[in-house]
Amino acid sequence: MKYRLILILVICLLGCEKDNSINTIRNLKAEWMPNILDTEKFPRTGIKGASITYGRSVLFGGGENGELVYYMINGETGETEWKWNDFIDGKADWRLYQVHQYDKYMIAQEGRRNYCLDLSNGTTVWKKNLPDDYGSLVWGIDEYYFIKPPWLKDSLGHNIAAIYYGKVLEDKPEEFLLFPPYDDGYYEAVGTSGTINNMHIFKSVDGDILINMLYIDFTENGSADSYLGLYNFTKREWIYDRKRVISNGGANYYVYEDKVYLGGTNL
Repeated sequence: MKYRLILILVICLLGCEKDNSINTIRNLKAEWMPNILDTEKFPRTGIKGASITYGRSVLFGGGENGELVYYMINGETGETEWKWNDFIDGKADWRLYQVHQYDKYMIAQEGRRNYCLDLSNGTTVWKKNLPDDYGSLVWGIDEYYFIKPPWLKDSLGHNIAAIYYGKVLEDKPEEFLLFPPYDDGYYEAVGTSGTINNMHIFKSVDGDILINMLYIDFTENGSADSYLGLYNFTKREWIYDRKRVISNGGANYYVYEDKVYLGGTNL
């Protein structure tokens, strides 16, 4: 039987008291509580936006001797299976976030650095120190991961955002995939023609990998027009590339099945 742990503490209900007046349970007994958190120096050390598990174990962030350390904790016993702090330059500038997990492998970002960890034993598969002007976010599906360096140059020398991709188990530079079809407008105040607000990556009913993106196209007068694009990564072709979203400066959105849901104050 597989266990998937998403809670920081594993608790048991033995010895609990039920308060019938408000139908709640009090005095929960902790099954285990590892002493790994240095809350004064590292008040927020977890994996941002993700619960990372492998088998019956769960990954936590903590601190030792003033340094950020990640621990794989056995969910049944609370014992530490391994520790990891193999950061580039010997220490972390930021906590890990934007994680993609593929089987026993995890890709995470820390500032402009990307790492691939083997969750079964805590070893580093690879680590990459991206150029100074990169600040990659990571999205992934199966053996592929995708990053968005913040700025590259188009043919006119304007700053624009693009998408690169790599394979989880390949220790080599990511390959260029695409620019959204920005127009030639350029907003000098922010120094860019366009940027990518967010992406969702999923599979079609035929098994093709699809990338749905919300991108922003700036104009010379300063307006920020938002567009949706849907790209078939498997076939390397656009399904649609410039579907206008009535919003100024982008919007929050979510993909579910065959629909895109948008929300935001500027819609």
